[in-house]
Amino acid sequence: MRASGVSVNTADLVLEGGGVKGAGLAGAIESLAKQYEFSRVAGTSAGAIVASFVAAGITDDLQKLMTSTNFADFLDEGILGHLGKLGQGIDVLRRQGIYRGRKLHDWIA
Repeated sequence: MRASGVSVNTADLVLEGGGVKGAGLAGAIESLAKQYEFSRVAGTSAGAIVASFVAAGITDDLQKLMTSTNFADFLDEGILGHLGKLGQGIDVLRRQGIYRGRKLHDWIA
């Protein structure tokens, strides 16, 4: 039951990835959030980004947030990224990832 006294359904939310699909998922969430409260959320890739906002209680204007963000900015390669696939492979072994994730962290924070 919401604070307004209106009874709502509860549901678990599982979202898949797919890059640009994140904007579509966000739009669907905005609509679903009017009728459902999500007790548990999970997702992969773009779905994980949307799911994290849902878990934080941010569902209003979620689609606008997802469509106005240039996710290519998050591709902040490591020190060896300029070496192409070889450098990316070494970065995966050394740091458990191709990208540093600093820009993503700053955006979420």
